Amino acid sequence: MNQLKELELVDYLLLDYLVFYPLPFFVLFKSERLNKPAIDLDVEEIALQITCLSKNNFIVISTENGRTLKLSVKEIYSLLKQAIDYNSYTKGLINLKKKLLAPKKFIYSTIRLTNLGVERWEHFFEPDWSKYCSESEIFGEIGGEHRIIFEACSKKVIQEMSSITLKYLTSYSSKWKVIKPWKPFYWKEFELGHALELSFLENGMDIESSLEDTKTIYTLRKWKKEWNQNWLEGLY
Repeated sequence: MNQLKELELVDYLLLDYLVFYPLPFFVLFKSERLNKPAIDLDVEEIALQITCLSKNNFIVISTENGRTLKLSVKEIYSLLKQAIDYNSYTKGLINLKKKLLAPKKFIYSTIRLTNLGVERWEHFFEPDWSKYCSESEIFGEIGGEHRIIFEACSKKVIQEMSSITLKYLTSYSSKWKVIKPWKPFYWKEFELGHALELSFLENGMDIESSLEDTKTIYTLRKWKKEWNQNWLEGLY
């Protein structure tokens, strides 16, 4: 693999894993968390894939403080083996004082996209940033106030997305604000963005009825190419 050669579909899958956040190794085996297809390769193949993408500057492995790590295939393989069992990982963290845990490189290292990786991801998935809208929920105490925050490049996109939620809120307060600069992802920044915060009590939303709009919400959230059946069949 080199910078001039087209990447394989499975390489684009790994790049797609890394779009929203830099990821620790163990999340590579938790595809359900990311709403992505699983990377259905054995550990040796994934280690080679990560090494190759890293050597060709599509991804970078770094420590918690941002220091770049140059790892061999053997070291990456070792980290992946430790990451397979997520329970072992959490036990390692619990037993931190006893030093019964994986090496620090495993715990504190993450994989993220480089500028070249971002370039390849955008070329392949063709994101339409004018349609992108993030939605985050902040839950208060039981019976207390909940918040939903929408962020996007324009108010229009937020209004379209939030209109579905507003249908099912019986009582709420809202607050708009401008974000300068707006950074939807760790690698993407816009001069400005808009945010809408909706606040409501726990019992102030008809959640059961809102499920009827699941398909509509899915359509509104389409802002890039998604994994389709043809891609899935061509993965391996």
